[in-house]
Order: sequence, then C-alpha cells, then structure tokens
Amino acid sequence: MENKKEFFFVVLILFAIVTVLTFLPASAQGKRYPKFDVCIANETNIPVNYRYRWCTRAGKGCRDYKKTTIRPGSTNTHTSPEGMARLDVEMHTGGAKGYYKTYSIEGETEGCKLQYAIGTVEGGHLRIFKK
Repeated sequence: MENKKEFFFVVLILFAIVTVLTFLPASAQGKRYPKFDVCIANETNIPVNYRYRWCTRAGKGCRDYKKTTIRPGSTNTHTSPEGMARLDVEMHTGGAKGYYKTYSIEGETEGCKLQYAIGTVEGGHLRIFKK
C-alpha cells in the first residue's frame, strides 16, 4: 500500500511539471525568438521623416511609434525586438494634397537581402517600394 502511495505521488509531481512547462511562455523556457531586419533607403534628393513601429506578423502586440529622418542617399536599418517580425512605416506622401500612408514590411532574419526604398512617383508623391 505504501509503494502505491509513493508511485501515485511521483506520477502526480511529474504530471504537474509537464503541465507547467507546457503552458510557460517560450521566453520563460529559455527559447529565443529571432530578430528581424528591415532596410530602407532614401532615393530622393530631400530628407524624409517617417514613423515606424514593430509588430508581430499578425499585427498584434505593436510597440509605440518612433520618429526618424533619413537623409538623401542613405539607408536606415531597423532591427526588431525579439519576436516582432513586421515593421509598420507611416509616411506623409508629400505636397499640399498629400496624406499619411502606412506600409507594412516583413523583416528578414539574415540581414537585409531585400531592401526597400523611398522614392517619388508621378506627381512627386513619396512612396516606399521594393528595390
């Protein structure tokens, strides 16, 4: 009878450990989420202001927007916090009839093989496009 109680107690403890490990967040289990990079080049002849924030791929858990300026001919590299894979970039299209437009860009884990650029389109409005 005593052996059955000990066996039951050991099984109960093992079950509790497995249950706790199953429901712990990955970061608490020592797993590391990847970081992502997005590179944006300014191909205009003017400095461009924009705001950006990192989100999950599904657009959840977004961080606060940060403001930045990119000089003509330069490239900004944005590196995500762990687990955030999408960069939302909000930029004014320019001109009196311009408006704010948001671009969602998927980051890459191996640097910036695919680059994005800020350029002008017909009418002189600013846009972000893949290079």
